[in-house]
Amino acid sequence: MLAGLLLTAFLSGLTALVSAGGVSVCLRAGKSCVCGRRFDLTVEVTRTSPFFLGGLELDLISRSVVSGTEEQQHVFLKFGGGTLNLFRVPVDTKMCGEKNFRVREVFLYDALRLFRIPLTGQEAETDLIIYPYSLDLGITLQSVLDRYQSGDHYDPYRRGEDVSEVHDLRDYAAGDPLQAIHWKLSAKSDKLIVREFGHPVNYQLILMYDLYPGAGERAGRDAEYRSAILSLVSSISQGLLRQGVPHYVGVQIDGEQKCLLVDSEETFADMLRRLMHYPAGRDTEENVLSFLRQNLYERFSRVVYVTGFYEEGLLAQIGGLVGLTVIETSDEENSGTQEIGKGMLISLSMDKLRETRQTLYI
Repeated sequence: MLAGLLLTAFLSGLTALVSAGGVSVCLRAGKSCVCGRRFDLTVEVTRTSPFFLGGLELDLISRSVVSGTEEQQHVFLKFGGGTLNLFRVPVDTKMCGEKNFRVREVFLYDALRLFRIPLTGQEAETDLIIYPYSLDLGITLQSVLDRYQSGDHYDPYRRGEDVSEVHDLRDYAAGDPLQAIHWKLSAKSDKLIVREFGHPVNYQLILMYDLYPGAGERAGRDAEYRSAILSLVSSISQGLLRQGVPHYVGVQIDGEQKCLLVDSEETFADMLRRLMHYPAGRDTEENVLSFLRQNLYERFSRVVYVTGFYEEGLLAQIGGLVGLTVIETSDEENSGTQEIGKGMLISLSMDKLRETRQTLYI
């Protein structure tokens, strides 16, 4: 009887060893999902032998591009019939942003699970975009006129119709208006030169954020707080757009504050995609320094700053130059509002953020 058991174990291991060369793993995910909702990653396993009844053991590594964090999930997959097996593996969607999934250390085990054979060359990976959830926000603007007043600065990347500011010069093209022709320069160059006029910067509001969740008891809820911050940024931007208020969203990229224009549904969608693809600033200091270094206080008259922890000393540097509204995710049971110098601090309860309508006076 012992000999029979040993023979069975031997044959089981031999079958696994022979089958190992014909096994390949592929990961598949949909393009996107919404933060906090259930999502299943598909693990596709193909094998040359449909009769091998063992399975796979693998480590599934997920990395959040936005937060820079990495997680590991140990997965066991038992083969069914046929040469193609599809397995659905639930994955964590608590953190917004682009998420990269890849397999590491794949092992094949036999039907009796006595032998564990490493599979080399299995480098399957896929990406998923986890978008922020929508919040029910009531937004009241402190200065409605800011939406319609032209600024003293001009957008270096856009043409307009303000003849007092020349955006660029170029050769005449059929259909150009006669008033755009630069007659003096045309006479000197023996060809028609036209002026492209400047576009005034009308958008005086910028929405900024950092992903510092706070310390202490919040340490275990980093993903929850960071996703709440991104969801607030997304919902505030969409709320402003619905009121016809063009604005910018600032995202920290390579130490510089990139100002992304939002003035249509298309530019809103483009802005949101970029926020999901770039690692965000982790602290308030980085954002404040870039704001001051780039002289953004000359371009914008109001800053709405979303954070997980209000750094009074740092944000006061912005508040002393422009109008400032700080929106902080709070541990308190109830939301609240208080004045901070010339600005406003709005504390929103994390536990009630998605349950009730939040009113923001910015």
